[in-house]
Amino acid sequence: MAFNGWMSAVTLKDTDREMIDAFVAAPRLIDAFDQLMAGDPNFRQMVTEFTALWPVLNVRSVRAKLGYDAFRQHDRAALLALCAAANVKQQPSGWVAEGRPSWEQLLRTIYQVRCNLFHGEKSPQSLRDRDLVLASDHILAHFIAATGCFDWHDH
Repeated sequence: MAFNGWMSAVTLKDTDREMIDAFVAAPRLIDAFDQLMAGDPNFRQMVTEFTALWPVLNVRSVRAKLGYDAFRQHDRAALLALCAAANVKQQPSGWVAEGRPSWEQLLRTIYQVRCNLFHGEKSPQSLRDRDLVLASDHILAHFIAATGCFDWHDH
């Protein structure tokens, strides 16, 4: 909810898609992300650890294409292979393991975690789900604190 509130207040857009599209294309946010990745080892480490959990599957797409039990029926490797064959939606798009994520990839993946949390099959008993939610929260909190972006005002 806070994520959506932040995006709404900054972009003044009506839909989630419009908000995300505006956020990922905002030069000031992109520059701030690039500066943190280059100059803040703690932030870079958080992002690197988060990318080790990628890709993040779209739970609705998994359910539609593979059924509601897909997460329980398959281990992660088998599930990823089935998802690739079924063209299941996932974030980030164009991700290459061990790569350096872009601001867009990071933000869209965090947004996918948010969508899965609200609309998907997430559980605090699942260590992976917990790690995804906590990593997303820590990265956003660090980004906001380090950049001071809540105090940015366009004149």
